[in-house]
Formats: sequence, C-alpha cells, structure tokens
Amino acid sequence: MKKILSFVFVLTTVITFLTSCSSDDDSNGNSSNSEIIGTWGTKWNNGSGIAVHPKFTFLSNGRVKYYVYPSGNQPELEEIGTWNMNGDIITMNFPETVEIKFKNKVIFINETQFDFQEIQESGYDSWNAESYFKTNDPNLN
Repeated sequence: MKKILSFVFVLTTVITFLTSCSSDDDSNGNSSNSEIIGTWGTKWNNGSGIAVHPKFTFLSNGRVKYYVYPSGNQPELEEIGTWNMNGDIITMNFPETVEIKFKNKVIFINETQFDFQEIQESGYDSWNAESYFKTNDPNLN
C-alpha cells in the first residue's frame, strides 16, 4: 500500500511540475500585442537632422492607419485598415482603395524599436524589412 501511495505522490508531483511550465511563454520576447500599439515610423534625414518618419499607427481596437508623404515633410493619412497579431506574425489588411494584405514577422528590439521581417506567403504582400521606431508626431491626423 505504501508503494502505491508513494507512486501516486511521485506521479502527482511530476504532473504538477510539468503543467506549471506554461506552453504560452513567448520565446521571441514579445510579451503581448499591446507592445505594437502606437505610432511607428522609419528614420530619415529631413535636411535638418535625423527624424522619425511615421508610417503606421496601430490602435487597440484592431485598426491601423497608414501614412504617406506626398509633399515630402507633412504626413497624410493614406488608408485605414485592420491589423491582427498572432505570436510574432502581424497581418494588416487595407481594403479601402484596393485590397492589400500584408504579413510580416515583428521582432521587437526594445520598447521603442521593432523590425519587420519579410514573409513570403501566397495571397499576402510583405512590407519591406525595415526598422521602425515609436514616435509621437504631432502632425498626424
């Protein structure tokens, strides 16, 4: 009887130990989708020094705003779409003028920088592999 109880105790301990190791731990360093919420852009030289050129604003409601610079220095809202992040893979869909779907791997360097890594998948475009930096540009609409 003692052998059975000992076996049950050891088995329970092993099962408890194994299940306490969460399988949803992020091995890529991303703690949650909330890290990407905000405005992100690329660095560029505006003639008076290096600045951050905003490209995307990721909103907590799953919307994403994409900006272009037709006049060179003032951002204009080009399109509004949706975004979804599954692990470290982001999918963006811009359906307003022409439906374009993007899929990229997001690698967070730190809390103010991430890199897009291109993914080749049928049905999706991939944004150029670039570094993006968090910005609080007051010119965004």
